[in-house]
Amino acid sequence: MKKYLLGTSALVGASVVATSAMAMPIQSKSELGTPILTASMVAQWEAGIASNDNPTASANTRDGGFVNGRFAEIFFNGELTADNGLVYGAKIHFGTGTVQSNGFPGREYIYLSGGWGSMEFGNWIGADSGLNLCLTCNTYAGYGGLDTPWKSYIINPAADVGQSGLRFRNGSVNRMWFDQSVKVTYYTPVFAGFQAGVSYTPQRNAFGAQPGGTFVENNGQHNDILGFGAQWNGDFSGVGLAVSAVGAVSDGFLTAATPNTTSTNALRDVTGIGYYEIGAVVRYAGFQFGGSYWDEGTGGAIKGRDYNFESTGWTLDAAYFFGPYGIELQYASTETTSANRIITAAIAGTHNGTGATGLGVAPSALSESYDVDMWAVSFGYNVAPGLKWYAEVVGADFDHGLNTVCQAATAACNVNGDNDAVAAITGLVLSF
Repeated sequence: MKKYLLGTSALVGASVVATSAMAMPIQSKSELGTPILTASMVAQWEAGIASNDNPTASANTRDGGFVNGRFAEIFFNGELTADNGLVYGAKIHFGTGTVQSNGFPGREYIYLSGGWGSMEFGNWIGADSGLNLCLTCNTYAGYGGLDTPWKSYIINPAADVGQSGLRFRNGSVNRMWFDQSVKVTYYTPVFAGFQAGVSYTPQRNAFGAQPGGTFVENNGQHNDILGFGAQWNGDFSGVGLAVSAVGAVSDGFLTAATPNTTSTNALRDVTGIGYYEIGAVVRYAGFQFGGSYWDEGTGGAIKGRDYNFESTGWTLDAAYFFGPYGIELQYASTETTSANRIITAAIAGTHNGTGATGLGVAPSALSESYDVDMWAVSFGYNVAPGLKWYAEVVGADFDHGLNTVCQAATAACNVNGDNDAVAAITGLVLSF
């Protein structure tokens, strides 16, 4: 049996990292010098200030402050190759920040790969996210862009979003982006620039096992999710072109094990996920351009409550990189409509299980929409290997529209879901 040791060379490497700020991860090696286990880290500190037109919806959120460790993570990656050519390994990542400031509290998955393709097992994204060319899902010049500042600076108005929680979002992409529920994923080999993948998630519950450690139905989670994705990359005389098409479908669920089915308005049956997204990227010299469009159809709507529910969105991105500098522009727009949705106090109580009146209200009582437009200007400078300074200006406009019927009704209908906000951010990130 071969022995695998953390040799003295790795310890020397750690000393070099600490003293010279080189982006050089610690590695354990086999007796032959083959890297086996790699340990690395990311640390981040940020300062920001924001202006929100709707401060009353913020629950006393102040207009600025410091954020520490939004993306602070420790990475352990191990990999070996068998005599038959099978590559096998695992990735375990720990988020050191709080759940509120860090979108990735932890992930763990095992992978296998060979000439037949690759497979991944565990808490990690599926094929629909893995093959999605969504540039605004990240930022390449700065460190956040449209993907992160919302929780700390920009107020997401506290509107009555219903049990499905999908009336509007404060992110820039489809609701399944970066879902890390326990799943299994298969990717084909890359052939002529083309790759496809499929994933299966028994129940959506990111970062953990089933609630309570048991496998149950009707616990407020979508079941049996199938994610699909395909991506193609090509190069034409120095011009890089990539396109992607992804999507996911699932079963619906009941929001209670024994729902009240005596009236259409009281059903708590949530429709399954059904979305698609297409994206494209063009790269030339130091320039990068791209965009995406998605349509979520009626996925996630509550039957008997959300009529003609639909959510769509699109993004645009442009960036330029020159030496250690980078500048990037991002824009995204999300439109969500729900015609004939009942949100009077009596109906809301019925759907939340706290009341049993109001079932006779006509389902055409109102209609509403939630539109969110977002933009970001990001600048980054690689000061030294592993050290980056960034600055960003991010804005958002939340627009909640209601018809006149609801506006003239009870206070439960008059939800102030509007906000126009802008935030200025700067920070440092270290990657070793």
